[in-house]
Amino acid sequence: MKHIKIFLIISMILLLFLVGCDDSSSSDSDGDGPDSEEDDKIKPDIALDTSVNGFNARLVSGNSYSDGDCERTINGLIPGTNWCLIEEETASTKGYWRAADIAVDSISQPHIVTEDGGINAYHRIGGQWFLQEPLFTAMPFVPHIEIDSNDRAWIQASRPSSFIQDYDMGTTHCCDSMSLMHTVATTPKFSWGPIKINTGFVASIYIDPYFPDKAFHYNHNGVIVEWSNRGMPTRLNTPASCCGGEGGDVAIAPLEDQQGVIHTVAGGTYRNTLLADSIEWISSNQWTDHTYSSISADLKNPNVAYLSSPVNGLSLNIWVGTKLAFPANSPHVLDNNPVGESANGGSQGRIKQGWAPAKEGGAFICWTSADGVKLKYITYEDYDKWGDTITIGPGSQCAIATDINGSIHMVYNNGGVKYRKIIPQVI
Repeated sequence: MKHIKIFLIISMILLLFLVGCDDSSSSDSDGDGPDSEEDDKIKPDIALDTSVNGFNARLVSGNSYSDGDCERTINGLIPGTNWCLIEEETASTKGYWRAADIAVDSISQPHIVTEDGGINAYHRIGGQWFLQEPLFTAMPFVPHIEIDSNDRAWIQASRPSSFIQDYDMGTTHCCDSMSLMHTVATTPKFSWGPIKINTGFVASIYIDPYFPDKAFHYNHNGVIVEWSNRGMPTRLNTPASCCGGEGGDVAIAPLEDQQGVIHTVAGGTYRNTLLADSIEWISSNQWTDHTYSSISADLKNPNVAYLSSPVNGLSLNIWVGTKLAFPANSPHVLDNNPVGESANGGSQGRIKQGWAPAKEGGAFICWTSADGVKLKYITYEDYDKWGDTITIGPGSQCAIATDINGSIHMVYNNGGVKYRKIIPQVI
């Protein structure tokens, strides 16, 4: 009996030792929590450059940037405020073809995706620019990026030619893809993607800040798809605008502790999840498959949306609760001669305007004009509270994002991928 007891005690000690050595229950290979069997089901299909600082990227140059002195002070971007325009940074000298997008992580570092015969990503980490090229082994286009509060980057792109999974969403109109990166603020790595869905193409994505584990993906076909952070798309019955032009856009006005109001635009139609049907926000017969409309929500008023499209110049309207700020047949014209790709959509076609919500309400819009990149603040409250139209400088194809401090981050094409930060100053 004594020998049996000793054997049982030794066996229990060995078992406890083995359990203690097995840390698989707390491992997290993809940044979304403890690993499970699902983590082994989706593997990325990516071709990346050599490893730098522990992640697959390469240092673009030896330059190290910081928020230095103002290149110039901007007065009146928002009435009664001054802003510091930080010197231009070069993320890359290679530029891009048609589209770029930008988002910021939890410590306000910018991350950029561009279209250049494929999708490239530029990460400004620790004051230096790193390039992941290409993100995909395909040739997709019109990329979008959103970064959630857990520093995961959701990256959407259109018409992938290679992917790791394909979901049929009930339409034969090809197609969009989604990918997810984790630990983007320090060591950007893929969790999964690209995953293809057939719901049309030239879509946009948005994340509700109160629900960071999912992204909403929308295109001009009137389809909203909810993506989980595990790579599973679900087609929703959520009301959405449809149809017209190409390149639907989506924005979310967050509501604490509940799903925010989803705003969508497709061509000349607008809808939010509180409306019974789509409404016409601009009257035009100019819609082509190269006409990209854009939208922003308002962080202080969930019933407001800012709408723009390169039709009859660069036209703007605002949805305010139950009505439009301007008649659909007479929207406000921001610019009589915006510049775009000279394809079927004319000189203004196939480039989205950049929108980003302002911290204290209202929204910023950027676009390309004949004399360079423009930036303007718009609010639904009163026309006299709109900001001046600011010329940032030479360049084209801009996109913007705002951070928790209210600063504006901008990417544009000017002989390379260029970046600017615009910081509010205390008066």
